[in-house]
Amino acid sequence: MQKIVYLFIFFLFSFTYSINLYKMYSVDDVEAYYLDNFSESNGLIVCSIHGNEPLAYEVVKEVLFNSNDYFSKDFNYCIVLQPSRYRIANRKRTTFEGLDPNRTFINLFSNSSIFIVSAIKKYKPVFIIDIHQAKRENIDFMYSFGDFCKVMLNLYKVDEFYRISESKIYTPFFYSLKSLQKELEDQSVQLFISKGIKVSKYVPLNRDESYSAVSILRNYGAASGIFSVLFELSYSDNSAQILRTTLRDYVQLMSKNHDKLKDYIQISKKLESEYFRSRYFLIPLKYDAFERLVNFIDSFGIDYYLTVENFDVFDNVWEFGINKAELKDIPEFKNFVYLNLDVTIKKVKLNKVSCVIKGGVISSFILNPIYGESVWNFSVFPYSKNYLPFYIGIDGKDN
Repeated sequence: MQKIVYLFIFFLFSFTYSINLYKMYSVDDVEAYYLDNFSESNGLIVCSIHGNEPLAYEVVKEVLFNSNDYFSKDFNYCIVLQPSRYRIANRKRTTFEGLDPNRTFINLFSNSSIFIVSAIKKYKPVFIIDIHQAKRENIDFMYSFGDFCKVMLNLYKVDEFYRISESKIYTPFFYSLKSLQKELEDQSVQLFISKGIKVSKYVPLNRDESYSAVSILRNYGAASGIFSVLFELSYSDNSAQILRTTLRDYVQLMSKNHDKLKDYIQISKKLESEYFRSRYFLIPLKYDAFERLVNFIDSFGIDYYLTVENFDVFDNVWEFGINKAELKDIPEFKNFVYLNLDVTIKKVKLNKVSCVIKGGVISSFILNPIYGESVWNFSVFPYSKNYLPFYIGIDGKDN
């Protein structure tokens, strides 16, 4: 009788856990789950986006299906176990086409990036943990953070060079967010160090670039105003245990900073809104890929308007003229069509447009060639030698 009672309790426990765990709808190549703890906030955990880095998939799958108290109940969780079954099964870093999937969060050239971006849009996570592996000698764990302030500074410096905006970046919102970023980073690093393992800040090997491209998930999350962190585990025998304890304790740390994570999002939105308050992208009526453009923009949750009836006449409209366009060989973006554009911006008169897209961090990286991350989706944004099919409109508050 006692044995039957124990079995009943076990099955009741298992059932109670399972009814809160839902398989998320996705394309066949992605396996993801939503753990519903009836919280007001969501977290996003992405495992093994590179298939030759299987540790996160193996460890997180184990705790997800076998432990009811591993993940803090303060959050619900979008957990992407297999961004690609193909890559995990074949231990492949790249997609079918040979592209690095962690370089596709702006152009959406992989199923995994399409799914993850849609999850960010739908669930609005307050933090992102992106778990990888890297080969390093004498290092057990590496970390790196996305930083909204750094993303904004990169945009600001280019805007200053081209003189397209008089908006100021060094505002109370900027300094408040910078302070909050440091506080969350410092707490995180202290937690990593407390594990008694060899910890290091992640730095790419044999590369000159800053690794700041927003097409990488950690930075895409930061550009969306979400506190984001990269975990890099080694391939050693104790890596699984390090990940189990570090991930569990890190989620607990996020719980303790729940309100600060929400503040991070709110302050970043205020900083973005303040900086881009009067800037828009304008798409002319003659644009021949309009439907694809609208679908693409909608994938990111970017605000756009299909009429300008409710807008004042734009006093300042700027056109991009291409002086030179050439392929650029960047190791980080191997197999991508990466354009190095020499651009001139000049004032023009534009009487008719069919779409107005709100200026912002993500829309700027998608549409504006001056920011240097022109890893574009060319089925959506064709260009000619001297012409790009969109303009910057400024409503008169700037310049």
